[in-house]
Amino acid sequence: MEIQAFKSELVKHILATESKDLLDKFWATLKLEEKDFWLEFTDAQKPEVEIGLKQIENEETEDWDDFFRRNSWEFAYRDLTDDSIFIVTLFDNRQIYNNIGPGRK
Repeated sequence: MEIQAFKSELVKHILATESKDLLDKFWATLKLEEKDFWLEFTDAQKPEVEIGLKQIENEETEDWDDFFRRNSWEFAYRDLTDDSIFIVTLFDNRQIYNNIGPGRK
């Protein structure tokens, strides 16, 4: 409850002050804690995000499963040491392994 008491005391001081300069400084300090995700994008990423936002506005979206199927590929292989069968999905330079169990002899 210590933080709640501190907040209450802080609010009392804010309400009591008549210093616009002090309030501006306080506000600026609070805004520093709020990170704008837009500022974290590179200049190359920002146009891509804008394109995506326009596509959403125009209802030009795609279901994730359809996108994944279109942009990935799978292959199966058998591990010869224990005869297990794996399905490997490649997507976005990452591999997703699915062990589907022991193989058949």
